[in-house]
Amino acid sequence: MIKRLLQNKERFFLLLSQIVIAVIGLVTGKIIAIYFTPADFGLFNLQFAVYTFFMTLLVSPFIQYMKTVSKTLLPKLGYQFFLYLAILLMIVFYSALLIVFALNYGIDYYLFLILAIMIPSNLLFNLISDYFNIQNRLNLFSVSNLLKNLGGLLFLGVLFLINYKYSDGSSILWLVQVIGFLIGGLLFLPYYRFKFSNVYKVSFKRFFKKYSVYAWPLTILAFWSWMNNYFDRFAIEYYLDVKEVGIYNANYTVGSKFFILLNPFFLTLLIPNVYNKNTIQVRKAAINKYAKLYTLASIPVLLTIYLLKDFVGKLLLSESYQSGFYLIFWIALAYFFLTLVYLYETIFYAESKTKVILYSNIISAIFNVLLNVLLIPIYGLNGAFMATLIAFGIRFIVIQYYYRKL
Repeated sequence: MIKRLLQNKERFFLLLSQIVIAVIGLVTGKIIAIYFTPADFGLFNLQFAVYTFFMTLLVSPFIQYMKTVSKTLLPKLGYQFFLYLAILLMIVFYSALLIVFALNYGIDYYLFLILAIMIPSNLLFNLISDYFNIQNRLNLFSVSNLLKNLGGLLFLGVLFLINYKYSDGSSILWLVQVIGFLIGGLLFLPYYRFKFSNVYKVSFKRFFKKYSVYAWPLTILAFWSWMNNYFDRFAIEYYLDVKEVGIYNANYTVGSKFFILLNPFFLTLLIPNVYNKNTIQVRKAAINKYAKLYTLASIPVLLTIYLLKDFVGKLLLSESYQSGFYLIFWIALAYFFLTLVYLYETIFYAESKTKVILYSNIISAIFNVLLNVLLIPIYGLNGAFMATLIAFGIRFIVIQYYYRKL
């Protein structure tokens, strides 16, 4: 595979860009750990968890639908109805977010303005990134993701170098996200081919009904997926405090970063082999191949993290977060199982069998919630990582069961 990778310049550039993005992410995390207190970082992560809830509930199913119909319905129908639906979803998203933020964090017009820019820029970047991926335009995919991450880092780096005295750390962290999405989206918008002609006539009502049938299981899935990934933050805040949320999430981010950044390389190479008209067996063979390669690549990563977790914590975070350095390995192990699941889940998305993914998330989330409630009051942050590891492992087992039945 390495020989073929080196011969294929686009794939080699993809790998190189993922390495650079990993470095950017780690440097960004280091600056945040130095520049922001655990309490500020904890508050931002609670807010971002709320944002992610509505994003996955309302917008992510739309993004997944665009990917699924990109070579079937979309070329025939054009973008009109998709654009109308996107606007509707963003309005509902923004309205719900304002209500929740106002009730929990008070009215902050500056933050509300940031969110008004954040939502469409986030959607735009995701659509463009998926478009490049499906079209197998790996260079554009790599550069857009690279600049998206670099933009946020440069903004944060400038603030750090000039020693900018902020009064609201969470708003600064929101701006880092917005700037990254704007750069990654707007600069590459000219490469996204819009088609507004309608080859065959259908009503918006019929279109929305077809979309709802696809999206409804994903919407339910989004709720349980969010519970699986973010409930622990709110449990920690409830049983401990917001500072512990910051310590947990900083180390959680470092631990998850390794496989969050490694997985897209394998996933990007796999997707064209799954979203096509080949038989299921041919596509499963491709998934099995990349899953084995991913596992082989992950073993030395996990061993290195285990042996050097304290060094990694000191290198990538700061003394303010030192009490949670041991979490880095356990979260990395949990995310190995989670990101390995992502490879197997591609076939269920491609076959529109999203109920399988829903079942795995529901089962995993139930265990996650129950274990967090039971373990955090007794074991503190240890209980949080144990709940995450067990829940992600259960999700892997459930997906494997259904995958083997295909």
